[in-house]
Amino acid sequence: MLLDLLIVVIAFVGNSAIGLVTYYKNPRSTTSRMFFLFAVSISFYLLFNYFALHQSSDAETFFWIKQVMTIALVINLFFFLLATTFPYARFPIQKVYVILLITMTVVLLPLVQMNLVFSGVEKNTTQPIPGIGMLLFVAHTVFFIGGAIFVLIRKYLKLSGRQKIQLKLFLLGAILMFMSILISNMLFVILFNNTQFVGLLPLYTLFFVSFVGYAIVKHRFLDIRLIVARSVAYSLLITILGGLYALGLFVVGNFITREPSSSVNLITSTLLALVMAFTFQPLRRRLERATDKLFYRDRYDVNHL
Repeated sequence: MLLDLLIVVIAFVGNSAIGLVTYYKNPRSTTSRMFFLFAVSISFYLLFNYFALHQSSDAETFFWIKQVMTIALVINLFFFLLATTFPYARFPIQKVYVILLITMTVVLLPLVQMNLVFSGVEKNTTQPIPGIGMLLFVAHTVFFIGGAIFVLIRKYLKLSGRQKIQLKLFLLGAILMFMSILISNMLFVILFNNTQFVGLLPLYTLFFVSFVGYAIVKHRFLDIRLIVARSVAYSLLITILGGLYALGLFVVGNFITREPSSSVNLITSTLLALVMAFTFQPLRRRLERATDKLFYRDRYDVNHL
């Protein structure tokens, strides 16, 4: 269990850091934005999946399985949008189609929480019971993932030069990830009844995110050493802040309030704190720009008033 958690934490921090670095290198690029959203979604998918597999009651297991399915729908959407946009700086499709794709995803999200995709879990197991809405979930996955692969292959046949190299890295990362999942999570389990490598799933996603992040930044003629350094810095920052916050919660819960939190609550609270910390500045800047436009005045320094 400890090894599984360590692998998930490494993948979570790695995926998030690569997504952040890629975004901040070119925040105006739609490809960078879609990649960041996809990387973060993958990170939370891995975390929710870990929670679903390590619960003490069927109710808690089912709750986290529903969160896994919810984020899976979001991943389908972001993967398709990333495949459609990559390697361009702007959406190559009209906004009305983007809105339609988002709507197709949003309308399915309540079905997951209403126990229609999975109706429950088998007693004392982590095996979910499919519901009447499972067909819609499968159709959504086939449409978005299949559509993304079709778009990538079609673009690869048309592009040339630097963009074709970028797309080749994208496809190579996807092939490595899906082949690793196919071999370790399906063939080994079905043919040899060996689940020893199932816990390595988070690392497979890290392969893909690393390949795509490299394709975006390296072939924009940026210094890859700087990207690696920034990724390591972000990883250390996330780890240190998360560790300090978790330690604080542990000390307060066990020695001050005498109400220790479960490991799931501890991890969830820590991640929410990290999300708030990393989104504060971008959100503040956006709100400042919005209020500047609303009141027709430029940003000013309050010290000069």
